[in-house]
Amino acid sequence: MWMSVSNGTSSRAILWAVLAYFLAAPLSLPAQDDQPTQPEDTQQTDEQLPSLETCIHGLRKWRSTWKTIRIICDESNSEEPPEGNSAPDDPVDTEIYSGRHEFAWADWGAMLYKLRFQRDGRDCYVTVFGSDGTHQWSTKTEMEKPDVIKMVQVRQADSKHPLSCKYEISPLIGLWQSSTGRWLDERMAAEPWTVLGFEEVEGHRCVKVYWQRQRISNTVWLDPECRFLPRKFMELQKVDPSRTDVKREYLDPRSGEMTWSHGETWIAHEIREIGGVLFPCRGTDQTREVRTWAIGQVTVNEPLKRSFFEAPQNSSARRPRPAEETQPVPDPPFWFFLIPPVVFCALIFFVLALFRRRPPDP
Repeated sequence: MWMSVSNGTSSRAILWAVLAYFLAAPLSLPAQDDQPTQPEDTQQTDEQLPSLETCIHGLRKWRSTWKTIRIICDESNSEEPPEGNSAPDDPVDTEIYSGRHEFAWADWGAMLYKLRFQRDGRDCYVTVFGSDGTHQWSTKTEMEKPDVIKMVQVRQADSKHPLSCKYEISPLIGLWQSSTGRWLDERMAAEPWTVLGFEEVEGHRCVKVYWQRQRISNTVWLDPECRFLPRKFMELQKVDPSRTDVKREYLDPRSGEMTWSHGETWIAHEIREIGGVLFPCRGTDQTREVRTWAIGQVTVNEPLKRSFFEAPQNSSARRPRPAEETQPVPDPPFWFFLIPPVVFCALIFFVLALFRRRPPDP
């Protein structure tokens, strides 16, 4: 009797112990979320889209390695015009030309640009544009006489964009904006750019950033593996709805209508170290035709004096706007503006005095 009760009690005790073990086991395990496990940090970095600030920081870090830079680049047009970028009736220039671009920049606020233009293998002319931060100047040589300067123009530098240049430096379009005289990172810091996502350019995974103002849009593809240097730059122009002679090739991101036409596409096919600095060294620039460019020399941290960026002193050259070379006239003192009313009042008193002194009529 006792044995049967004892065995029954022990069986129930074992059963309760086993049940308690299975009930308590899940409570002893670490808590797990319903979400998938986060990848490792390296994988998360690869998949994470860089912010605009990260792109700007990468470009600034690249530029911080030099204080001055000189670039020599050769460019020539292609014999074959691009497809689909000209209106049917537009004439196509089949003449072969080439040019040598020389660009210099100093971080204290100066730039110099020189273009030696050749047509069918013959030197045609040389154009030079420079700015020392105070004055902007340009020269142009005689046609077929590239060593004879025919004109020197000097004017006050733009107070907002002192390094702006009226000549577009096509091999540097992806990095340097001539119209404002700013590097790409300076543009991105001052203008409302937007990061759109990742996109491949010739097998390189790039960050696509976008900017639009009124009737012009710019898109740049930045390579994170090359300090966010640009692999591709494209400018689109919005077409007036009333125009029928311009081909519309791109959709408007807002309306979805085909309202944008191609303006220019710059592509860097190769980025490598030149002269100790990583730089886009070979590529194409396409507007109505395709031009190929190749950078042959990059020199950084060269001691460039201020005189290097100043206008040449050529007495035989014609200076069409000498008034622009003078310093701005300072504002006159406040008493200067009192002279006209004082003179006028004195003249009135003098006339009245004459009438008073005149003898009366008999």
